[in-house]
Amino acid sequence: MTTTPEPVNAYFRVHRDAKRHVDRVETAVVRFARGDVAVDLLGVVHIGDARYYDAVNRLAAAYQAVLFEAIVAKKGDRPKKGSSADNFVAIMARATARRLDLVYQLDAIDYDRPNFVHADMTLREFRQSTVSRNESFLGTRPAGTEAVPRQELDAAVQSGMLEFAKRVVTTDTSRSLKRAFATELIAAIAGSIAGLVGPGGSTIVSRRNEVVAEVLGKQLKAGKRSLAVLYGCGHMPDLETMLVADGFVRGEEKWLLAWNLRDKPTREG
Repeated sequence: MTTTPEPVNAYFRVHRDAKRHVDRVETAVVRFARGDVAVDLLGVVHIGDARYYDAVNRLAAAYQAVLFEAIVAKKGDRPKKGSSADNFVAIMARATARRLDLVYQLDAIDYDRPNFVHADMTLREFRQSTVSRNESFLGTRPAGTEAVPRQELDAAVQSGMLEFAKRVVTTDTSRSLKRAFATELIAAIAGSIAGLVGPGGSTIVSRRNEVVAEVLGKQLKAGKRSLAVLYGCGHMPDLETMLVADGFVRGEEKWLLAWNLRDKPTREG
């Protein structure tokens, strides 16, 4: 059954079944051109079907440079496929992926390629930015929490993450959990647009996007003409604004299927 896609932003959309349950999640690849230079914004979700990341890997092989996100210990570090997680966010993401019968991005994408270029903050830079901006350890400060001390904000964020982890463990079926997670993902990506970019911005989106712009500029000066930015979908509207302001013109787009709940006869919920 064909359904009308429901956009969350220009890089992330869902399809729903007759009961309004999310049954497909898709992400966009959008091309921007300026003269003989093409920059593709390759928006991704961090948990998806294995076939989705196979498609991302195939696309990534075709560019002269792929600017990727990864908050690493030091410049030059790269994520290693299947490496053990040493932080709470990565541990939760990997556990959630397994529970959802999906794959965690860092276990599926091959970052150890010569055309992959790190375009993100180091862990030290990230932490320094969150402290200086009085944000939570995740690099956010939701509207209306300006007067909340940072320690209390961190505690609230951790509590929310633990509550989600509890639901991951106790929800009965993979499909029900995927639908619940998709709803939260929609809210998170919408929040990236509404609350994390703009006046003041945030470390998790705005500050990291500034790093992308800086690295992209260096790659263009080095003569690269076919590039991609491989980042989460929540970053892409702001990155698009940066590209357009720099003279790039939005062109063709294509969509990748990240989750398919429609034709997987899994543990029904």
